[in-house]
Amino acid sequence: MIRLPLRIASLLAVAPLAAAQLPAEVLVRQGDPTPGLPGATVEQIGLITVNSAGGFACAVGSDNAGSKGKHIVGTAGGGAPVGLLRSEQLGIQGYDQHFALASSGALRIGIDDLGQVAYGCTIGLAGSGTPGTESIWLDGTLVASEWAGSTNVAGASITRDGRAVWVGNNKLYIGSASTVLFDPSSLGGLQFSFDKISRYWEVAPSGAHYIVGLGSSPNLYFPRYLVVDGVLATAGGQPIEISKPVPAAAGGSAGETWNQIEEVAISNSGSWAFSGSIKDASGALLTVVVVDGAIRHRQGDPLGGGLLGSPQQGMRPYISLDDQGVLAMVAAIDLGFANTVTTLFYDDIVVTNLGDSVDLDGDGFAETTTGVASLHLNERGPAIGADRSLYVHALVDDNGTVFGADDEQCALRAPIPPIPYGHGKTSSVGLEPKISYSGTPRLATHDFAVRVDDLVPNKPGQLFYGAARNAAPFVGGTLLVSMPLVRMPPVHANAQGQVTISVAIAATMPGTVRRYQFWQRDPLHPDGTQACLSNALEVSFFP
Repeated sequence: MIRLPLRIASLLAVAPLAAAQLPAEVLVRQGDPTPGLPGATVEQIGLITVNSAGGFACAVGSDNAGSKGKHIVGTAGGGAPVGLLRSEQLGIQGYDQHFALASSGALRIGIDDLGQVAYGCTIGLAGSGTPGTESIWLDGTLVASEWAGSTNVAGASITRDGRAVWVGNNKLYIGSASTVLFDPSSLGGLQFSFDKISRYWEVAPSGAHYIVGLGSSPNLYFPRYLVVDGVLATAGGQPIEISKPVPAAAGGSAGETWNQIEEVAISNSGSWAFSGSIKDASGALLTVVVVDGAIRHRQGDPLGGGLLGSPQQGMRPYISLDDQGVLAMVAAIDLGFANTVTTLFYDDIVVTNLGDSVDLDGDGFAETTTGVASLHLNERGPAIGADRSLYVHALVDDNGTVFGADDEQCALRAPIPPIPYGHGKTSSVGLEPKISYSGTPRLATHDFAVRVDDLVPNKPGQLFYGAARNAAPFVGGTLLVSMPLVRMPPVHANAQGQVTISVAIAATMPGTVRRYQFWQRDPLHPDGTQACLSNALEVSFFP
């Protein structure tokens, strides 16, 4: 990891992390040495992306004795240290970190599973001062350029098997300029005069699914329609179209209309999502997050210890979906009394909050006078790593004066905490057993335990786990864990209907994920199965 020595801490401490929460870790920080470039210092950070091999890539700007450069740093995976993946200093005027082409939506890079990087940049004669030409590159190979006759070239992302993905000439390309993934002219019957691809588009890491916004405003910034895998996206059986009603079947209320689409996401499973706003009958704007055509969250919903904030409270939700379609997002949470906190979520569980302490030196423990000062500056959803962490662009402070002028840009990696999911089976005493945890699922601490409450008092039971989520009928309830099952030693609930089971973490467990569920004997259960079940807990293990 690349780090600066800690500065002298002030006496002002920031809010501590929630109990049993692993701290977010700073990977690359403003002021650090630029990896692989002796004498260069990181000045700017943005554009974070991940692959499925445990690697990540991050675009940085740096200064080397007054010579400016644009680079991509990161690691292909496998625990390798952060290094230089790509450097473009000669003849390259800059990565697309601003909207050089309003209709094409750059602001992205990509890394495949071998560590190759795809990116958009502006190329021109070094030192000429002449505006450059937009182009798409895969490592050192030119993939597409306006010089080749295309227009509105921008991008680029990349599939896990190394195919660059970009927009050019109002088409979505994959792999080569002869392979068109989507062409808006293939859609018939649209009732608008513009059908340009907006800046909001995403392709799943496998390349099998895509979501594209079609803009109709002069600057093509915000979409009017969404297209998923070549078909207009619908909600509640109706095409999603700005200014048209939000159907009740999609979670809309009387008089509500779609107002703005601001972020889009799609997964390898084909699930899709967008965030933005709707307008209610009075004309007020309300924040919404829509998943697979239904409103998942709307402004005012309980979330993260508060309520999902309004568009006027600082930010829209920035969203991503993992391979199975689980939602990750950064959102503003209203805590009341004019207090709003920016929060990073995975599956609606808090991963880290504004003000939480962070790990600066990579030892897995947070320094007490550090703090997250801002989350997600590069206007893209959090990147969901194969290492069960979320990667975001953030501001941090390392001397106890969070929200001060000395905050530093960084690439932040935040481990996903244990995630409860599903529902248990109500027992003969009328309670639904609920699973939770204590400690941290970390090899270095060895203090992790699974707890189950609201059981039948003084009855035996057994904790079991599997490798994946499930939803199959089982003893009158739902088996939430995939086969084959691994059963742990039987235990008895105490007189309060509670058990706590320590989980030993072996050296082989970091990097793996288990899903736990509890079965209990319930002789008086009215359905005759003599059994009840808890909900489930998804646990990612860390070094």
